[in-house]
Amino acid sequence: MVKESKFRRLVRLINKIEKILKDLNITGLDYYKNKNKKKTSREIEHFAWEIATKLNDQHSIPFYIKVIKLVPERVIFDTLEQIRAIEAHRGKIKNKGALFNALIFGKAKGFGENIRKKYY
Repeated sequence: MVKESKFRRLVRLINKIEKILKDLNITGLDYYKNKNKKKTSREIEHFAWEIATKLNDQHSIPFYIKVIKLVPERVIFDTLEQIRAIEAHRGKIKNKGALFNALIFGKAKGFGENIRKKYY
């Protein structure tokens, strides 16, 4: 029997978590539609620094600034919470920044935002 890769197991776990959240009616487009209130550049930089610190990914602060400007705050908090839940279930995550990026790209695409096009 072929051993399942860590990535596949992680994807399955993420899908299970999203299904549970959907069953609890926590997610939904209406939930995510409220865009961020106008923030000063200092507040955006501070929030980006907090994200980078939580994910231990300080070199990606410019990307997090772009995410904060394009993605509703609630989506960002939900994604960070998902990473925390995965880490609690699986143990230490080697690259939290990469996991955050993968999750946020998928969620942003779900409500019509294409971060890759605007960022890269």
